[in-house]
Amino acid sequence: MNSVSLIGTGNVAWNLAHAFHHAGIPINKIWSRTADHAVQLCQETSGMAVSHIHDLQEDPGLIMICVPDHAIAEVVQLCQTSGLKNPLICHTSGATPLDVFPAEWTMTGVFYPLQTLTKGHHRDFQDIPILLSSRSDEMNDKLSRLARQLSEKTTVVTDEARQRYHLAAVMVNNFVYHLCDQAFTQVETHRLDPRVLFPLLKETVEKLIHLRGDRVQTGPAIRGDVNSIHAHLRLLAGEPALAALYRQLSLSINPGLDL
Repeated sequence: MNSVSLIGTGNVAWNLAHAFHHAGIPINKIWSRTADHAVQLCQETSGMAVSHIHDLQEDPGLIMICVPDHAIAEVVQLCQTSGLKNPLICHTSGATPLDVFPAEWTMTGVFYPLQTLTKGHHRDFQDIPILLSSRSDEMNDKLSRLARQLSEKTTVVTDEARQRYHLAAVMVNNFVYHLCDQAFTQVETHRLDPRVLFPLLKETVEKLIHLRGDRVQTGPAIRGDVNSIHAHLRLLAGEPALAALYRQLSLSINPGLDL
């Protein structure tokens, strides 16, 4: 597998296109519903923008579907109606199973980089785990050889294992980011400096990586300090959704709390 074509131009497509280009893996063609985005990404990675999905069939390389999860099935159907027959193809979703592809397509797979990726923000893929799945050893081998050109951390996993990793990734990244964003907003709303919290956030991540365990959990919930918890809830009286989240997380840490 010496080249790649992409469907999509969002966060994952943008980062993979640049990573492949940097690794010397040719980008053949890029198709997007927003043609201007495909043209722009091709200009950055020496690919060729195409106006029809069936144009991707002409190349021997891998086709990668890099679109939001809810759109993958629609894109696969579009590939079918556009005349692609048993293509060498994969998607990049952590949550979508392999059976999104037709059973008669034998060379299908999943190429899932387990990392938060943002368009315009370059990432070094060497330390990004890439989880691979397929229906055949041959396809696993093809995907593995491609992935190893980007990352030292590539693993073949089952659909269920990949979905469980994705679930954990949502909790570790999306939920934590949202909670921290809410915390920073709290102090900023009251004209306080969120940078005061940065050392604590860094130490929290270090503890999670190196000292994870119940003995490391700190705070009023684990101590059973309901007075502090109620004081915090009074501060959140004007934000019932965030107050409910605070209460639920406290109970998750210590189910014995009387809240």
